[in-house]
Amino acid sequence: MLWEDFLAGAVRVVESDPQVWPEPGPVPARYVHGLMVGHEAAGRRLGEAMLAWVEGRAAGAGCGLVRLDRVAANPGLCAYYERLGYRPRGRTSFPEHLAWHPVMRYEKPVTRTP
Repeated sequence: MLWEDFLAGAVRVVESDPQVWPEPGPVPARYVHGLMVGHEAAGRRLGEAMLAWVEGRAAGAGCGLVRLDRVAANPGLCAYYERLGYRPRGRTSFPEHLAWHPVMRYEKPVTRTP
């Protein structure tokens, strides 16, 4: 998403995320990765708008959930995602050879549309 002459934000949405969510979910889902908002756009609720867009697209694709994860060591994001209706669904750690930080998983139900 461009804002004037700079990249204001970006998000990547995928249909599966077997490394973070290896178990099948109760309903089809979309998975959010790399949600980012540039410093120049901070405070304008752009992250919230991008998640609402993802939620709408997921519902339109017949999905009942949007799932995401965050680095477990960043508790500030916890309140942000929970304020937007996402609920914690556990912590995931990875094999040492991957050198990835543990993450907290979140999901939000969305109303499927035909």
